[in-house]
Amino acid sequence: MSETDEANPVYALGEWSKALQTAAEHPDGETRDRARAKADSWRGVFQRMLSGLLHIGSRAPIRDTPVWATPEVMKGGFASGRLLAEKPFDPRERELAENLQVEPRRGPLQRGLLSESGLTFLLDRLQGRDYELETPEEAALLVVAWLASHDQLTAAAALVQELEPWMDRLRFFPIRPMRSTGQGLILQDLELTRNNLRCLKPHPQYVAMRRAIRQRKPLLDRLVALWMETRADGWPAQQYPADWAERGHQLFNDWRRLNKNRWAERGQTGTLRHCLAVALLDPGQLSGRQVGKLARAAALPLPLVEELAVDIFQGEFGEKFLRSAQCAARLLHDSPYQRYYRLPVERLLALDDVAPARFKTAVSPGFVALCAYGWRQLVFFVSRLGHDQQRQALEQGLALLEKTPDEFLRRQWEELGRAVAGRPLQSPPWLGWKCIQ
Repeated sequence: MSETDEANPVYALGEWSKALQTAAEHPDGETRDRARAKADSWRGVFQRMLSGLLHIGSRAPIRDTPVWATPEVMKGGFASGRLLAEKPFDPRERELAENLQVEPRRGPLQRGLLSESGLTFLLDRLQGRDYELETPEEAALLVVAWLASHDQLTAAAALVQELEPWMDRLRFFPIRPMRSTGQGLILQDLELTRNNLRCLKPHPQYVAMRRAIRQRKPLLDRLVALWMETRADGWPAQQYPADWAERGHQLFNDWRRLNKNRWAERGQTGTLRHCLAVALLDPGQLSGRQVGKLARAAALPLPLVEELAVDIFQGEFGEKFLRSAQCAARLLHDSPYQRYYRLPVERLLALDDVAPARFKTAVSPGFVALCAYGWRQLVFFVSRLGHDQQRQALEQGLALLEKTPDEFLRRQWEELGRAVAGRPLQSPPWLGWKCIQ
């Protein structure tokens, strides 16, 4: 990420929202307490990004802070706005200040360490290796002491000059002595080290994992090929060759023998295997969401949106976000929802500016501009509606599935309507825009 490619504050907003939800709904009290603290942190990140105090993606993400100052980093690589070396004044610092006969505050203490007695204290720690660094900054005054002891006074003075504006805030020396852990470094000849490495045997778990991957890959290829045979009019699970079920049962049994009780694994591969098990019993029991998953596995040309966070983080939208939004726009055109939120449906449908951008990914600059028009920050999102299959189907592109000519998927709408009827939805089941002033 270059200096001009700053992260979008939407990511911080999403983490803040998730933490608030956990703090309000989780049954465990300690988890709620941790979630409240996390929500406070993400709220601070979001507000500082909007105010310009944080520039996530920059070498110096905190405004008016030098690049060498280590920031606290949260999930996703977002700086919190706090510096790791900016710690409360420790009782051990107070004790050291009394020994050096200086005022018990960090600034006077660290300037006192630059005196003759202070440098002697630092050199004793350095030469005796009696210290442990909690942050990189805590090595700074040790370096000053070493430079001074080796008659490199100009370099020592330059370092002190760099540190001086931060003496009152950041801790530049270690207060923790070296703890005995029973572990240490071993110094030995290079050739002996090579011989020792050659004698090492691979970890049994790694060997088992590599063997499993080699054995399972052909089965996965067969599984995907089996579903490819069911494609019709661009959709899987529409037709089944005469011997399809027989070959499916054979694949099912082969996988069972190889994986024992691991048939129901998670992830996309697990979903494909589960769909096979359902189809072998009754193909009509496959849900619309499962068919959508199969469509992705078969690389069908449907703009189903499965990953949103990456595009928001980069401040760009891939082509399928535009195509998916256009499908939704056709469905919402001239509807009360469109009129109420004043959605720019006509402008959205007119967009046709997809072109390669960074990493050769096709993006739509016009879609990004449309999402940012009129407000300081506009968030384009797909509503989160829960974790059961019917509600997740709403996230996966209802507009796309509603407009398909496929009769199988049309039959799912009645089932879906019955499933969600009467449930308290947290947000409306459609693609939406939310404004953040």
